[in-house]
Amino acid sequence: MPPHSNQEGNTTALWRISGMGMELVGGMLGLMAVGWFIDRWQGTSPRWTTVGAVVGLVAGGVNFIRRALALNKAETEKYRRAHAGGSKLPKQVEARPETDQR
Repeated sequence: MPPHSNQEGNTTALWRISGMGMELVGGMLGLMAVGWFIDRWQGTSPRWTTVGAVVGLVAGGVNFIRRALALNKAETEKYRRAHAGGSKLPKQVEARPETDQR
């Protein structure tokens, strides 16, 4: 089986990113709907709807960032393997505390 073309790889990455965005919106809307039902049941309109929207946005945002970082790491490793003999991306430099050498 021939390796995937660059265009197929880009399409796959685009679908992953689109899915991440849909999860963000879906989580927010889902928790907002739960809040709306609680508001209707308790008669506390818009309190729980707002709480659900905020919690959904925060949870979805955390999940989005986590998945985006994982996708970036995977793509960086793929790039490094493809360009093993040529130019490489610089490796991460860890910050080290300065020490006084007196």
